[in-house]
Amino acid sequence: MEKSVKKWYNECIHYGGIMFVMGAKQSISNKIIAVFLVFTIFTLSLTGILIYSIQMGSYKRQCEINVRDVGEYLAGLMVRDGDRFIEYQDFYLKHYDEFNLPIDEEEYLSYQISAERMIIDNYPGKVLGRDIAFEDVETELQMEYYRYYHMYWLLAFEEARIAFDLPYTYYLVMDEENHEVMYMIDGERTTPNDHLAEGGTPDPAMDDIMYLGDTYYNGPDEYEIMWKTWETGVKQNGFKEFNNSYGHTYCYYTPLVINGQKMGLIATEIEVDRVNKEILEDTLKQVAIIALVYLVATFAIIEILSRSVTERIEKLAGHVREYTESREAGVADSIDESIKGTDEIADLSAAFSNLIRQVEKQIKSLQYASQELSDTKAQVRKASGQGYKDLLTGIRNRNAFEDEIRKLAIDVQNENIGFGLAAVDMNGIKQINEDYGYENGNHAIRKLCFIVCHVFEHSPVFKVGGDRFMVVLKGEDLRNSQKLIEEFKSRLSRLSEEKALKSWEKVSAAIGVAYYDKDRDLSIEDLAERAVKEMQRDKAEMKAEKQLK
Repeated sequence: MEKSVKKWYNECIHYGGIMFVMGAKQSISNKIIAVFLVFTIFTLSLTGILIYSIQMGSYKRQCEINVRDVGEYLAGLMVRDGDRFIEYQDFYLKHYDEFNLPIDEEEYLSYQISAERMIIDNYPGKVLGRDIAFEDVETELQMEYYRYYHMYWLLAFEEARIAFDLPYTYYLVMDEENHEVMYMIDGERTTPNDHLAEGGTPDPAMDDIMYLGDTYYNGPDEYEIMWKTWETGVKQNGFKEFNNSYGHTYCYYTPLVINGQKMGLIATEIEVDRVNKEILEDTLKQVAIIALVYLVATFAIIEILSRSVTERIEKLAGHVREYTESREAGVADSIDESIKGTDEIADLSAAFSNLIRQVEKQIKSLQYASQELSDTKAQVRKASGQGYKDLLTGIRNRNAFEDEIRKLAIDVQNENIGFGLAAVDMNGIKQINEDYGYENGNHAIRKLCFIVCHVFEHSPVFKVGGDRFMVVLKGEDLRNSQKLIEEFKSRLSRLSEEKALKSWEKVSAAIGVAYYDKDRDLSIEDLAERAVKEMQRDKAEMKAEKQLK
């Protein structure tokens, strides 16, 4: 596309030269066209600057909203853990160099299971935190438990980063006295060998170990927003801008306060170079369109100043309109046949004829490239299994859900298993799209998806429609389904009360759950239909309650 714009720009310059030649033979036309060209250049430059500035301002505001949402979400999860998170941070600061977690670790359940097994083996019949204090258990058990806890939070931060397409999310512990920050939960995984002093000797045994407790000096002059956020415990307007080896990003800080105690800062970053480039390209496209408008205006001026050639210009314009409507390359031949003489109008006609042929070649080339790109994408999707991935939210789609239903149908035939289905449907998405635009509507759907996935964190979640999700409940989530439903509704209720949120950010949804009954459900589809009916009943109750208010 960039090459096409440049080529079109060169053609415009070419026609400008032709017009200037015409003006040279008619002094008055020459002066008018010269003034018009200067005005055009000035107007296009000013318009481009204004368009770019407006779009950049709008983008930065949207960036702040997005990264603020992620920071607030992560802070909410940490606050929910309360004293447990405080104990985890205290233990981490004392023992992080003993964690020895693999650099490529992608799960935490094995550590959790190991810690629970140690509790059962060493303290049979006792519940940690109720029958026995955590500080009284063996150090080995504490270490295994906090390995699980650290991986849980590390993966939570990484999943938030992926879900919201952010380059970096991390949690900082602040040392105000020395103006040092420790990357306690660091989205950039490194090994101890990556942090060796100059001339240090790498230890092969450390190549696969995760480096923790990364600490840096961040002076208050350079990191004013960060330290002001920490000192006040209040979120600040604006970003800290980074432009280093990790990329060009804006960083937003969210303070973490648990039970009145300041714990640290959640940092969420968003990349700007890529979007800056997209905004610049979009601005150039708009300026190019405006340039074409001015080009048409130039033709009109020439027509007024050249009454003697009006008929020929109208005929040429007719051919151009014919091509615009029909896109038939044969129009170029008609233009060639209408050329008479060797004056400027004839040159202009020949130039348009050549342009049409060049455009036709370019269109065919772009169509061929587009088809190749489409075929390549299809092959990539087929090879990587993206046919089972929802492009908007990144979770599994209806195709994956139908496969899951088929697997469940086989399971229920072979053995008596317990499971359930939860149907979640967003309220008011049509109104959000109409009032605030589809971009904000998509933001609302992603936000609801994020909440569903983290409430039912042990269950597979599928996006089966524009704003509908299905959750397969098994095991722990099945046993705690009612509690999870209450937590889901509670989260949405809290969002509705947040005055700082935009209307589309206060997502609302109905939920319904049905549990498999072999005597009642002839198929898994029957179970899914019962879940949807329960969801529709919940939606009707919510609507009735809203009308009463």
